[in-house]
Amino acid sequence: MRIAPIPKAREVLEHYQFICAVCFSPATQVHEIMPKSKRPADWWAWENRVPLCANCHDRVHQEGTAAWEERLRESRDVLAILLADVR
Repeated sequence: MRIAPIPKAREVLEHYQFICAVCFSPATQVHEIMPKSKRPADWWAWENRVPLCANCHDRVHQEGTAAWEERLRESRDVLAILLADVR
């Protein structure tokens, strides 16, 4: 069985062209949708990571990651579709 390498934050940011999935501002940080404490085996997986700007990242943590989980996944997926259209 082959294990995929853990994507570095920069790779995630590059993949999403440094665009925040929530507000479309420049993204500088990568957020794990489900924290490592709740998803220890594969917290680093692509489907668990989302690019965010500093403001949105702070907001997600202030309001609670659990409250944002579905929105972050949906926003990230929309961003991926938009980027696929321009690639």
